[in-house]
Amino acid sequence: MVQTMTKKHFGIMGFGTFAERRLIPGFQKAALADIVALTKTDASKARERADHYNIPHAYSIKDQDKFFGTPGMDAVYVSSANCAHAGDAIACLEAGKHVIVEKPMAMNAAECERMIEVARTCKKHLMVAQCLRFNKTVEHFKKLVDDDALGKLVTGKCDFHSDGKKSTRTWKYDKKVAGGGAAFDLGVHVIDTMRYISGIPVKRASCATIPGVLDATHVDEVATFLLEFKGDFIATCESSFKTKRNLLLELFGEKGYIRAFDWNENLAKVRVESEIEGTFKRYEIVNMDMYAMEIDAFCKCITGEAKNPVPGEEGLINQRIIDIVNAEPEKRRYKSSS
Repeated sequence: MVQTMTKKHFGIMGFGTFAERRLIPGFQKAALADIVALTKTDASKARERADHYNIPHAYSIKDQDKFFGTPGMDAVYVSSANCAHAGDAIACLEAGKHVIVEKPMAMNAAECERMIEVARTCKKHLMVAQCLRFNKTVEHFKKLVDDDALGKLVTGKCDFHSDGKKSTRTWKYDKKVAGGGAAFDLGVHVIDTMRYISGIPVKRASCATIPGVLDATHVDEVATFLLEFKGDFIATCESSFKTKRNLLLELFGEKGYIRAFDWNENLAKVRVESEIEGTFKRYEIVNMDMYAMEIDAFCKCITGEAKNPVPGEEGLINQRIIDIVNAEPEKRRYKSSS
């Protein structure tokens, strides 16, 4: 049954730098949602940040029962550390809340499978926050593919390089907290983007990293994935903490190509060039706030007005691919079971 659309009330679990930089502006622009509660490790800091943003309720992360009892709270955006995604999402689902969980979905595929099963049992929606599916540049690429403007896809490339030394999130180098390095933080974005744009299942994947040998504490600082899709389409997806910021997205088909620079920047103008059936173009695409669009899309899912745009099953596929980064070099292979 489709419900009447009214604003859905969200809590944010794990209210840190990401939530302040990305989620707060996103919720402020979202037409269908607002924030009614948040959690942080420290209760007093939670109250201080809640007051700063005029959010009614604030709790310590340990006070989950009180958090789940927040009057009128329909859903939770889980933006805690990667190692807490599965436990936090499952707790929210079992408390009767719909859940958006940040990427990567979890620490490994087994945790993802458990999250999906709990969501199914609790009859609640579980969405993975692959925000770049709501990026206008990605949307433009996907429309060209869906309209067959490029013809049969041949090769693709999707890169997300970011200087890790400039990040305040030092925990992303801690394997126990992050699960992996560049692959888990950035690689999951580029893999999902190439999967989403092409609409073609991945049949095999392989991975190379720097450093080449990883252990229980060291994470990959550079990860390059080679994706082999059904139907003779191949793509490379690069992620890096060691290099200067470099963002490139390109697709080559039998009828032509399209390329975008700085493709995933939020609220920015993106330079695009294409040559399709002999016609060369240069133009710009304006990326809107993808977090606001992501949140509103989930609200429509909750009310039954639209399907879940990124269900847990999609996150599981991405997770199975990025998980291979933690295997021994000679075993970094993925093969689809379908």
